[in-house]
Amino acid sequence: VNKGIITINGGTFDASNGGYGIAALTNGNVVINGGTFNNALFDWGGSISIKGGTFSVKPNDNFIADGYKVIEKNGKYVVVADEVDDVASNNEELTNALSAAQNGDTIYVATGEYTALTGVKDGVTIDATGAVFTGKSSVSGNGAKIIGATFRSNFNSDDDRCLTGDLNNTTFENCVFEAYSSARYCYANGDIVFNNCKFGTPESWRGIHFDAGNGTVTFNNCDLYGFQAFGKALTKVTFNECNFYKGRSTNVVNMYNVFEYNNCEFVADYHCDCADNGVVAAFNNCSYADNSDITKIVRFDKDKTTCTITFNGDT
Repeated sequence: VNKGIITINGGTFDASNGGYGIAALTNGNVVINGGTFNNALFDWGGSISIKGGTFSVKPNDNFIADGYKVIEKNGKYVVVADEVDDVASNNEELTNALSAAQNGDTIYVATGEYTALTGVKDGVTIDATGAVFTGKSSVSGNGAKIIGATFRSNFNSDDDRCLTGDLNNTTFENCVFEAYSSARYCYANGDIVFNNCKFGTPESWRGIHFDAGNGTVTFNNCDLYGFQAFGKALTKVTFNECNFYKGRSTNVVNMYNVFEYNNCEFVADYHCDCADNGVVAAFNNCSYADNSDITKIVRFDKDKTTCTITFNGDT
């Protein structure tokens, strides 16, 4: 990097022939929040600021941002906040930490590859910036919070999902969900909140699908791809400052209950379908990306016509 600022939140970085994994040259500035780095870092007139990540070579002390430190784990070097005493760096350590955790504890997970995340207890926070969980993860602990994790599965069939099962007053922050059906067979109990999350890719069919539950689901500043669906038993679904993109086929929000969209943008030809009578949906300051008529976004499924739709307060 020899000009401007680049921020790295994850990924694996290798360099051939013993070279440098990341180099900050004359006017280059690199901020590392997560990732796996298998070679040394180097600055030559630029700057490197590290706030997270796992390194095969111990980073220079002057690279470590204020408020952070280096922990040596299993022959690797992990950068964590000053208040962190330990970090789980493999599946066994994470399993042991989950088993020992008490309500109110935070488990820190190092950058790296892990099997599906399960066994999160009530009131436990998982700070997993840069960690990737592969398989069908399930976070059922009441009041649990997940930060910075990437959840992945395959892209072959509807059975390929990376988040599933009961969610109970759960919060996800800065998380990524990538699979054919990224979140599927989910059940919302209490208040479920997603902050700054991404659901799916252009190759996903489903972004997120809550089949049932009796709670509310709120999305703040999230990106959603493909097909989204929410069971009719949910109390309310809210989207604040979200973006909706096309997946591999169906590009729709299937609405069965009360929905609110605030300051959202939809790719052209994306739709929100009234899938049952009695749907109430409000669109406030929303738009299509191509500036076409946003009132065309709502479609009515077969004979489902007794729905209340408002745009900026007008029915």
